[in-house]
Amino acid sequence: MKDAKWILLIVLAVLAGWLWYSYKKDLLAEQKQGTVSEVTEPKVKETLDKALAAIEKNDMRGLLKMMSSTDPMYFDETYTKVMFAEKDFMPVEFKGMRKVERSEQTFYQADVLSTKRNKNYQFTIVMKNGKYLISAIEEMK
Repeated sequence: MKDAKWILLIVLAVLAGWLWYSYKKDLLAEQKQGTVSEVTEPKVKETLDKALAAIEKNDMRGLLKMMSSTDPMYFDETYTKVMFAEKDFMPVEFKGMRKVERSEQTFYQADVLSTKRNKNYQFTIVMKNGKYLISAIEEMK
């Protein structure tokens, strides 16, 4: 009889732990998803347009100045030598932009299609020191 009580107690503890974990996992997923809304700030689109113009002119120094992280080694390895090395990124087709609010962060995601490459890219734009800057440019798979 004592063994049955212990087994029941262990089963209830495991079940309670599993329920708690599932609840926490759902909350984290909800926080990561954030709130998405339309972009009404024209300066964000201007930032994207300036970045695309710099890419079109192969002005990597100008693009680096528009990045939130100005580490030249990282920029060179990620963008100059890899993403924009072939100089076939342009022309692009603007697909849309959204504002994402997660916890205490607000950022913008702009989607463009490189028509020559036939690949989608996402530009993430953040506000830093009162200025809109690009935090990342990623190929979407």
